[in-house]
Amino acid sequence: MYDRTKKLISWLNTKVFLNEKYNANTMAFRNLFTPRGHIYTCHLGENIGDEKCGIGRPVLIVSNDSANRKNSNVIVVTLSKNIKYVPNSKVLKFKSHYVLSNSKYKKLAFDSCVQTEDIKVISKSRLGKHICSIDKTDMNAIKKRLKYSLDI
Repeated sequence: MYDRTKKLISWLNTKVFLNEKYNANTMAFRNLFTPRGHIYTCHLGENIGDEKCGIGRPVLIVSNDSANRKNSNVIVVTLSKNIKYVPNSKVLKFKSHYVLSNSKYKKLAFDSCVQTEDIKVISKSRLGKHICSIDKTDMNAIKKRLKYSLDI
């Protein structure tokens, strides 16, 4: 319990910093163009239950570029190095997942699983460094999985 409390207090301090950074640069964040299909590190912080946590966690921007040009928020999905397969196969366990290979995207530290069921709206002030952008073929495959996750 003490460790969890310590992490939450640390996250609160980071969140205050991010909020002050946003408030000091509201228009800059609103006008910061973060294109669809680009991967950034993100300050997701400490969350509840199985929500993805962490500072520096990679996320993929999936909101449309028109919104990304005008808004101070973006829609992202998380990436994970934990890739789950059906036992004794190379078939992904979940239809909502898609793997980006670090042999193709050299700036990814690991092969990374795009988890399209884990959709978040975040402030651009939570974004850290730009990692890379993905190609249209992979973005279209992820788009199909987003549609599956949202049942649209």
